[in-house]
Amino acid sequence: MVELGWAAGKLWHYLNNNGPTQLDNLLDNYREIVTPELIKLMAPETKAQTSIYMAIGWLLREKKVKLLIDPKTKKNVVDLIC
Repeated sequence: MVELGWAAGKLWHYLNNNGPTQLDNLLDNYREIVTPELIKLMAPETKAQTSIYMAIGWLLREKKVKLLIDPKTKKNVVDLIC
């Protein structure tokens, strides 16, 4: 559970530095968010990309992020709630 909180914090900082980001890009670039240290802490069956989904859920529950649909690409975008 601790590693999920860390992943959520890393995701928040990533979005704070990079702005709204397509979900596909977050999954493709998960290594920028989920550090090797976090990967070592994760249960062996947990995939790093799965932790991105879990971190998004954590931040959604806390009302720190919102999911949007990009009108041009029709893709999911994750953005901070200011």
